[in-house]
Amino acid sequence: MQHFTEIEISGTKRFLDEKLEELSELESIDKIEYLVELGAMYQSKHPFDESLMVEVNRVPGCVSGAYLVLEIKSNRVVFSGMAEAKTVNGFMAILLEAINGLLVSEFMSESEKVVADFSKKSEIAATLTPNRANALGNIYAMMKKLVLGFEK
Repeated sequence: MQHFTEIEISGTKRFLDEKLEELSELESIDKIEYLVELGAMYQSKHPFDESLMVEVNRVPGCVSGAYLVLEIKSNRVVFSGMAEAKTVNGFMAILLEAINGLLVSEFMSESEKVVADFSKKSEIAATLTPNRANALGNIYAMMKKLVLGFEK
């Protein structure tokens, strides 16, 4: 698993607000290129172990392969993931950067609204195919499912 920094939900919101600002300055095609770059940079720093690319770790609803695993460290969520589609990998990178290091309790109680606000305000879905546009929600839903499974 990867290294993480302990964060609070305010740090998640601040990070996503920064990404919103960066996205708002770009034209549609540039937004897609930006997502591709974010995904590539994230994967170069945090390569995903290919042995984890198995069905149990596959994100439901993603047409191309997207994989996500969770580890809880010091009561904080630490996800690892990757997607075969480059734009989806960008969404994955944004979520992993924004959420890794949150307390489990903050993730469960506060992250959904922050992520939903980001998704709505980014308007990135308008530039993508419907399947790609749903990726952010599919990835977040899998994150929530993994954390719920860990709590049991």
